[in-house]
Amino acid sequence: RWDYPGQKPHKHDRPFSWGQWGDKPAGWSWGRGVKPHPLLRLPEINSAPEADLMICEGEPSADAAMELYDVLGTTNCGGGNNFKNTDWSPLQGRTVFIWPDNDPTGDGFGRAVAELAHEADAQKIFMAVLKVEKPKGWDAVDALAEGLDSDSLDGVLTFEKWEPTENAANGDHKQQPSAAEDAQQQHGEQQARIEVVGGALPGMVDAAETALMAQPDHGGLYQRGGQIVRVIRLEAPQDGIIRRAAGSPLIVPLEPPGLVEAFTKAVTWVRFDARKKEYNSIDCPKIVGATYAARAGMWKLRPLTGIISAPTLRRDGSILERPGYDDRTGLLFLGDAFPPIPSKPSRDDAIAALEILTRPISQFPFVEDCHRSVALSAILTALIRRSIKSSPLFGFSAPTMGSGKSLLADVAAIIATGYPSPAMSQGHDETEDRKKLLASLTEGDSILLIDNVDRPIEGGVLCSMLTQTEIRDRVLGLTKMVTASTAVTIMATGNNLAFRGDMTTRALLCRIDAGVEKPEERNFQGDLKETVRLERGKLVQAALAILRAYHVAGRPKQDLKPYGRFEEWSDLIRSALMWIGCEDPCKSREAIERADDTTRHLDAMLTAWRNKFDGRAGTVSEATYGTEQHPMPEELKDAMMDVAESRTGGINTRRLGKWLSKMEGRIFNQRRFIKGEPFGSRQTWMVENINPQTGS
Repeated sequence: RWDYPGQKPHKHDRPFSWGQWGDKPAGWSWGRGVKPHPLLRLPEINSAPEADLMICEGEPSADAAMELYDVLGTTNCGGGNNFKNTDWSPLQGRTVFIWPDNDPTGDGFGRAVAELAHEADAQKIFMAVLKVEKPKGWDAVDALAEGLDSDSLDGVLTFEKWEPTENAANGDHKQQPSAAEDAQQQHGEQQARIEVVGGALPGMVDAAETALMAQPDHGGLYQRGGQIVRVIRLEAPQDGIIRRAAGSPLIVPLEPPGLVEAFTKAVTWVRFDARKKEYNSIDCPKIVGATYAARAGMWKLRPLTGIISAPTLRRDGSILERPGYDDRTGLLFLGDAFPPIPSKPSRDDAIAALEILTRPISQFPFVEDCHRSVALSAILTALIRRSIKSSPLFGFSAPTMGSGKSLLADVAAIIATGYPSPAMSQGHDETEDRKKLLASLTEGDSILLIDNVDRPIEGGVLCSMLTQTEIRDRVLGLTKMVTASTAVTIMATGNNLAFRGDMTTRALLCRIDAGVEKPEERNFQGDLKETVRLERGKLVQAALAILRAYHVAGRPKQDLKPYGRFEEWSDLIRSALMWIGCEDPCKSREAIERADDTTRHLDAMLTAWRNKFDGRAGTVSEATYGTEQHPMPEELKDAMMDVAESRTGGINTRRLGKWLSKMEGRIFNQRRFIKGEPFGSRQTWMVENINPQTGS
């Protein structure tokens, strides 16, 4: 029994009762009676076989739908979760429209009822889809309350044709071709065509990807670090946290709206208009782009490991010199063709190539030969960095400003990329450095310059970037985690550049000194940057000829001390330079270690601690204790003050203990701190001598 006493339906009003007429007992028995339940307005449905039916979630919505459209509104008994106990057979041969509530329950209701209508052999089934965003639970009652009618609803709501999926309940209906199959069949010289229907989202997304993959160069899209990306070139210089020259290539993530545009270009999307009985062309639905973006790990797009702007050597020593995407490495070579790289150069050819490669840097006043080797190794590294696991940082230092440090770094960058190096300033702290460094990595820089450094270079993030193949972190402005390749050549410039802590083992230093009071007034012969641009083809050819010759010769071993964490770099670039007569670039590390505060402090502490305790273990408290009769040794006091001075001018024992823990096991001059036997609850420390032959 369903009647409204002259009132319009409102959500949650229930002016009706359920009952069943019977003989035993005679008359009405109130309650939901036997199953299956009948549809609302079953007599009207049976008496009007040509009428279209609108199935809504709830009786008030069914009534509201009748006021909005020329249909018979109906629903099942018992709400959106009770559809299984309803007799849907009256839908046979009917045109059925389904309008569920705008919430997860409504979505489940709509899909389930569509399957049941299909089982009941409904002739056509259409599903309501919102064109605009509406509140949770929005339905026909709300549409009526807003004063909408069938015409104004066209801008809010559309009904898409629904097709059965492979999971249809009866399982024995003949299946229509999937959206992906349809796209594959229709794609050829003409564009793929996908019909937008309810319940077919996975197939539509599959079809969209299939069509995208058939586009030239996959529409310029790639996958990288869990993101869909594309490559652009800067139209103007960029002066943000990373400074870049106009024309520099950049890797940028593609958001769902960009995917919608890409899919709209690749596919002809159509939707059936039930009122006009015809198909209309539409844009790719937003849900398709959003769903595809969420399929991280399942994309068929080509992986992009990095961008290069010049030929390079692959990891196996083969030459990559063809512009475009390289399937073997995942590298995208942007730019024009270069002079051919010789495939089998000899050592004599490599020596001749060295003379060509040295010309652009011949005007720089290198302090020692090993510093020239550092500059050469920076150029070689920048060209093949994508093919080796790790590389040290290249520092360019001078005693005064204007000596040409940044110019020397730009020479290496222009040879490798055609542009001056992307640059960043040193951050105020490690957190700021992390944001800048990660931004550079995710945006695909192959070279990065930390310019005008004014304090010692240190930090765990930078150390990790130099030795690990990738890092995972949050990018500034994004909430999700991204994985970024660390295959970038990092350089730094500064006056009397210094390194601290673990960075002393991860850097090479190129020192230049013009020996004049105002080096900025010194003239280079011609415009060096422009000269390098004009000669770039020959310079790239010469640099790769050196490395290729060394590889073809079998990479003969050089008499070198290992360079831990950078073995590949040492075995190729460092060794190739020494093979053709250059000084070892790693000799520059000696000056770095001598100037390192951490090393000096460790040396002083090891000496003073050993003298204080004469080879035995002692606690921090014991080391810092002194009286008039037995004062603290001055050398120990000075050493501890250097690493653990308190704000009041004394020694902070807590900080001293942390410093000892950090230095534990680090060897200097064949000595190291190790833990001794605990003294009650306190830790003891002692100095252990190391045998250089056995390492123990």
